[in-house]
Amino acid sequence: MNMKRTMTLLVLLTALLVPVAATLAGLPAKEANIWAPVGDLVGTTNHGTVTMSVLDAYGFEPKSSEDWQLNDKFSGSLLFGWHTANENGTLMSLRSAGGSSLDGNVDGHLTFSAVQPGRYGFNLDYRGFGHRYDTTSEMRAATFGLTYPSALAETPAMNWSRARFSMKYHVNEAWHFDGGLTQMDRTGTKGSLLRGAPGTAAPGLKSFDNTSSTFWVRGNYALNRLAASLRFDITDNQGDRTQGTGHTYGDDQLVWNLNLKAKYQLNPKTQVLAGGLLARAANDLTEMVGSSEYLTQNEAKTTAGQLGVVSKITKCTTVNLTGQFKKQDTEAQILADGTTMDNAMTRDRTGTVIQAKLATTILPKSKIQLFYKYNKSDLEEVVAQDALPGVATDFQTTDQERTKSDAGLKFRYRFNRMASLKGNLGWSKTEITETTAGEDILYKLGDRNLDQLKYQLALGLKPTSDLRMDLGFQAID
Repeated sequence: MNMKRTMTLLVLLTALLVPVAATLAGLPAKEANIWAPVGDLVGTTNHGTVTMSVLDAYGFEPKSSEDWQLNDKFSGSLLFGWHTANENGTLMSLRSAGGSSLDGNVDGHLTFSAVQPGRYGFNLDYRGFGHRYDTTSEMRAATFGLTYPSALAETPAMNWSRARFSMKYHVNEAWHFDGGLTQMDRTGTKGSLLRGAPGTAAPGLKSFDNTSSTFWVRGNYALNRLAASLRFDITDNQGDRTQGTGHTYGDDQLVWNLNLKAKYQLNPKTQVLAGGLLARAANDLTEMVGSSEYLTQNEAKTTAGQLGVVSKITKCTTVNLTGQFKKQDTEAQILADGTTMDNAMTRDRTGTVIQAKLATTILPKSKIQLFYKYNKSDLEEVVAQDALPGVATDFQTTDQERTKSDAGLKFRYRFNRMASLKGNLGWSKTEITETTAGEDILYKLGDRNLDQLKYQLALGLKPTSDLRMDLGFQAID
């Protein structure tokens, strides 16, 4: 039996607003729970709790070796909340929960917010945590019961933090804006404590140093029959990873999006929906393996649009019509030793999607859906070796045209609360025409077609409220 003596000093600083409703009713007031988490009973009033602890080095020698990093260490924790309301109606709140770990790092959560109803509001939120990887010594010694190993020379630890700011501002009846900024950091080392690993060093170390920052802003408009929003966001990711001593990565990525959404109420039964997207993503990946360096650079640009109509033609029948367009251009290249061109690629793809759905419950106890979808895409691709496309003498070009049609029927009939019959009949046809020229750098498949017919029929049973089962048949031709 392991023995350990722990001396704990506890200091409680509590300021609670005592409920008076129960007193006026002649009933005893409910005792406050000072240990409740933020957001519970203690989180609804002004409060504060502070805890401090010290852990002595005393006990069974093998156990002391196992927990060497905990000896003669201090720790503390804090829980508090402060809320106020000004004469102009502004509500403010400051809350925190967390504390220091035994190695001195601070873990926890801090939030500050202010809001004036109908006008503005903002929120500042910070969270930070550290993961201390298990330093259990017996994992490294199969004969721990007889002998105990020496303590580890270091403790692998990973620190994670996130800071987030968001705000909103209401201009008038039609316009309001919101936006925010988020940053996430992950730094430290992971360790894998292998059983039987010799020495005092933690094996399998992996180091991380990653930062991700996102900024976004959005304008919203809603008046009468029209509602629309335009959002812009940009994300910057910077990261370095190291595995052991001979393999490192450096990954830098920048992504931005401009997204438009709109809705127009044509009449009480019909809505028109529209959307558009402009996006760009650029990525630089550096990889070091021993003394060899590889640099991968790529960039993708996307343009997309969508237009749809949703109409409830009768009380129990709805029709959806949608058209989509998408164009994406991609460029990528790999540089050996960071300077010499190894491979390069350009790819342009365009696509169009048209689909229609009809759903009805016109038959008693039943739901029926008919659908059709047509998808067409064109691909133009050039892959080159030792130089950029258009310059290289070793290259392969690919022109591909792909069309796919899907149609089907889905239905469901409900016998009672415990049983229903479900069915699905689907047809799909895919046609691909592919032409390649130049060197055989990548595989090629040529022209190909696929026709498929799928049947599904199932009996759904619900004998009890906690048990569901399906008994069915499926065939694909």
